[in-house]
Amino acid sequence: MISNGNVLGNHTWNHPDITKLSPEEIIQEIESTNGIIKKVTKKNVEIFRPPYGEISEEAGQLILELGLHSVLWDIDTMDWNLSIQEPIEDRVSKKIRRNHIILMHDGGGRREKTVEALPKIIEYLKNLDYEFVTVPEYYQKVYHIDTNHH
Repeated sequence: MISNGNVLGNHTWNHPDITKLSPEEIIQEIESTNGIIKKVTKKNVEIFRPPYGEISEEAGQLILELGLHSVLWDIDTMDWNLSIQEPIEDRVSKKIRRNHIILMHDGGGRREKTVEALPKIIEYLKNLDYEFVTVPEYYQKVYHIDTNHH
């Protein structure tokens, strides 16, 4: 993944709602995940996506102090919810705007619908001249923040 230019991020060890954790528990969730990523990839993690998109001001500050930039999304494709009949690609095309981040999942259950929808989403967005960038590139372009400081 890394050699292909993908960026790894931290999403916690146990996928808790971090707004319900103590600072010590948040640190444990993040540092245990960072540690295994570093061990396997030899790379530092710079990005954190809070489970469920839940983050408090206090947790956000703690995460920043741990050297991570929290990332949320603009479009939740709800691709994990297999009971929704509307095609995933329609959930993107109806909501997409400039500088949007789209949330999709590659694990945690069956992903056939996600795999089927992704090429359609990519083609649709390319036809509208959208550019695909990594989260660090996005932060640099949109907010002029360099998340690759290690």
